[in-house]
Amino acid sequence: MEESNHQGNQDISWNNLPTELLELILSFIFLGDCIHFRLTCKSWLSLTPPLRSNCHLKKFGSEPQQLPWLMSFPGSNKCDCNLYHPIYSDAYTMNIPELAGAIVRNVKYGWLLMSHGETSFFCFNPLTREIIKLPDMEVSLLLAGISFSSAPTSSDFVVIAYVASDMFVYRRGAETWSSHFLLDNEWEFSLSLCNPVFHDGVFYCLSKNGRLGLFDPKEINEESQWRVFPESTVFSHSLDSTYMKSIRSFIVEDDGEILSVFVGLQGKPIWVYKLDLSKMEWTKVDSLGNKVLFLSHTASILVSVPAGSKGIENRIYFPRFHGNDTPFQGIYDELNSQVQSLQHKFIYPDK
Repeated sequence: MEESNHQGNQDISWNNLPTELLELILSFIFLGDCIHFRLTCKSWLSLTPPLRSNCHLKKFGSEPQQLPWLMSFPGSNKCDCNLYHPIYSDAYTMNIPELAGAIVRNVKYGWLLMSHGETSFFCFNPLTREIIKLPDMEVSLLLAGISFSSAPTSSDFVVIAYVASDMFVYRRGAETWSSHFLLDNEWEFSLSLCNPVFHDGVFYCLSKNGRLGLFDPKEINEESQWRVFPESTVFSHSLDSTYMKSIRSFIVEDDGEILSVFVGLQGKPIWVYKLDLSKMEWTKVDSLGNKVLFLSHTASILVSVPAGSKGIENRIYFPRFHGNDTPFQGIYDELNSQVQSLQHKFIYPDK
């Protein structure tokens, strides 16, 4: 028997492993490991689809919602971006010359809304490398927020850019941006440093004190395009107070559910609210249930935890800087693995 086993081991090779076993292994690995898998031998290569389909970036396509890949840009080479899976620690670096010198403004539907400076805007799909150019703005503006309604390939694609008391709007097929004055805006609304979200045909903008402003791009009458809801105010402090200046705020939309998150000085305390759409008021949230929040001022995402990934639910992850990376530009920066419990069991990466 010893001689037989020894002889059998000599006959075994990687390319003779059962197909069922290889497919099982393949179902548990991600982009970086998938590349190594394909390079092992020709028989393993034949089991995997071409990487240009980017199927492994959509690993959880069969789940109710997929966890996002986190993106950061190293400061040494702005053509490179790092993709990182927050749970499985799979990492991958992509060289994208099209991103050199550009700023990521917003991220949705697999598209990056980007700009060169303050006037030249374009949409970029990092998986297909497709670029859709938008008209240049006539003047350079310091944007407070920017958002878009759908994929730029959609017929109902709309972009809004918020500047002080003006809203600039681009609709697919238009040659220029249109300008809309927000009546009495500076006295009742001060946009927080997070991009608006889009829901049911309307853009939801969050003020620093929690007050909501809704912009409807379909309305022709400017008086009805912009509505502010004072009853949605969370904090009664003056917008110019030291207390309000120390609070960071975020707004996120997921499947018709709109949440706001407010973070105090040095990460404490954390307040989470859900919007009651019938009253246009925020209600306190004590738990995220089986969901997890990834927050940044560029784009925030609320996702359900996929089956088999328990242990990360009811958490909030914030962007953090590491090494010598440039100021945060992407979806999220890498997350520190050490976490600290906070109020309502929410968790944030420890500094």
